Amino acid sequence: MFVLKLALRVQPQVGFEPPPHPYAIESWYVTDTVAGNKGAVALYAGTVRVEEQSGKGLIRVPRHSFIINGGRYLITNLALLEPVAG
Repeated sequence: MFVLKLALRVQPQVGFEPPPHPYAIESWYVTDTVAGNKGAVALYAGTVRVEEQSGKGLIRVPRHSFIINGGRYLITNLALLEPVAG
């Protein structure tokens, strides 16, 4: 179990096959679509292979997924999360 260190928003989709779950990225503005606020609980839900654009074309990479506020999101920057101390 983790908590969010910063608010997260859903990253807009850009020009390629959408992933099975949306990406959550750092939110800088209050008006952003919020995936989770600072301090929200995030449960690890395993890895998901997704296609992403690279300099050489499309590649398939594993991404970590988390359940935040009832939705499943892909996270590329694990520094946005902090483990809950037990």
